[in-house]
Amino acid sequence: MELSWKDFAKVLAVIFLFSGCEGFAAYAVGSNETDRLALLEFKAKITDDPLRVLQSWNETVHFCQWHGVRCGRRHQRVISLDLQSHKLVGSISPHIGNLSFLRVLELTNNSFNYEIPPEIGRLR
Repeated sequence: MELSWKDFAKVLAVIFLFSGCEGFAAYAVGSNETDRLALLEFKAKITDDPLRVLQSWNETVHFCQWHGVRCGRRHQRVISLDLQSHKLVGSISPHIGNLSFLRVLELTNNSFNYEIPPEIGRLR
């Protein structure tokens, strides 16, 4: 089976993303795939979701339709993540910094441990 250049770039980007080279991953995968992967990394750091709000965060629907996620119309990039008051427990993934179009991050009234990842500082 032959792999197209685009598919090869996606595979390579996922490898780099999980090894901590987010900048290359964002370049190789491009646009909204980077956002999808960042959201999945965010979900992976949630240890308890008693209200099951992240249940919609799966492959059956586009990530822009996931609960609490709002995307811009033009590029389908995440512009808002609103998960306030959902009793989520866990930590905030540093991959949140890969959501380069994010303008609203609302996580109040949950139980996030540890510290705010410095990668959030990349968001403008």
